[in-house]
Amino acid sequence: KGLGPGPVGLFVGRLAAEKGVDVLLDAYSRVVAETGRKPNLVIVGRGDLRDMVDKRVRGAGWSSVLVEGFVEPARVAEYYAASDFLLLPSLHEPFGAVVQEGLAAGLPAVVSSAVGAAADLVVEGETGFVVEAGDSVALARRMAALWNDPGLCDAMRSECRDMAYKFDHRHGEE
Repeated sequence: KGLGPGPVGLFVGRLAAEKGVDVLLDAYSRVVAETGRKPNLVIVGRGDLRDMVDKRVRGAGWSSVLVEGFVEPARVAEYYAASDFLLLPSLHEPFGAVVQEGLAAGLPAVVSSAVGAAADLVVEGETGFVVEAGDSVALARRMAALWNDPGLCDAMRSECRDMAYKFDHRHGEE
């Protein structure tokens, strides 16, 4: 898809204010400003903020940010498989099924404290990280850590899959 070398961060969700899309872009901008690098980020979803996201990405010249828009649900697994970590900086998220989906694919998750799934699925440093909702500085710090240390994602993959399995409705049926 034309992305550069290095780890890929992935956002899957509606492009809406409550999903923290602006917080994600602010954090990405901070990483670029502080490191001089443009790490790989893929944004999958549609919604009211699609035009804003496209304009901001194009206007900033972030060639390593891919805004895919809507992807058929059957194809979303391809994006999980091609990524290294999941980002869900929601300002309001009762659960966040994408967290379990990402973990099942072996992706550590960086989520906000407003994501309900964080309490059950995200173990700090083992299956991902939790940052305060709306805190683009903390989000940027976690994103940069994962982009700068691919081994960190690799070290968490097994724990991520194990955690997702514990919450799979088929768990225990064998």
